Amino acid sequence: MDRSGIVVAGSDGPAAGAAWALKAAGARLVVLDTDIDRGHRLVLALNTGNGGIAVFLPGDPSSPADLAEAVAECRTCWGRCDLVVQAPAV
Repeated sequence: MDRSGIVVAGSDGPAAGAAWALKAAGARLVVLDTDIDRGHRLVLALNTGNGGIAVFLPGDPSSPADLAEAVAECRTCWGRCDLVVQAPAV
């Protein structure tokens, strides 16, 4: 998969599962979440052994400005933003 995108509220639960599935498919990711520690841990785990396919961006998934910043970050890092995954919080 030659895609890049954003996983919103992605540091745990269903969204983290989506991040792992997208990584397995070869996607490059921006993980947006309010939980900074958990977000950094997830991105570190996603990047282990592959040279870096994910970045963490702290932000509020309910904020239009933070979502716009995540899209801009994705475009800056990988030249485009093909997808956005928003899974429900549990």
